[in-house]
Parts: sequence; structure tokens; C-alpha cells
Amino acid sequence: MDRIFDELVTLSDHPRRCSLAAEDAHRPYEIRRLRIGFYLALFTIDEANKTVFVIGFRHGHHRQISSKLPANSPEG
Repeated sequence: MDRIFDELVTLSDHPRRCSLAAEDAHRPYEIRRLRIGFYLALFTIDEANKTVFVIGFRHGHHRQISSKLPANSPEG
């Protein structure tokens, strides 16, 4: 669990270093992914408030989880 937290904390400095997630094509807001071992943390960035919202996790080999993600951006 510490490794996951440590990796997520790194998003506070440069979240745009992470590529767009496959789920990005299914939502009206940008979804990026951070690989943590065999898993992907899915997140979105609120530029105005300089905030990162983690909106999901999935195993890297599993199908997309688009249907389980928020329909609208968490920041508004």
C-alpha cells in the first residue's frame, strides 16, 4: 500500500508526464494513467485548482472500466 501512495504523491509535481488512458475516449474530460506495478491509477487534472483526482484503478491487463468512471469531471 505504501508503494501505491508514494507513486500517487508524485502526481503533485508533474501529472502531465503520464499518458492518456484508453478510457479517455469515452468521457468528455481528460483521463490519464499512472502505471504502478501491474496496475493503472486513472486520474484527471483540475488545472484551475492545481488538483489531481484519482477516479479509478484497474489491473493493466483488464478491460477498460469506462462504465464505472464518473460521467462528468470531478472538479465540476
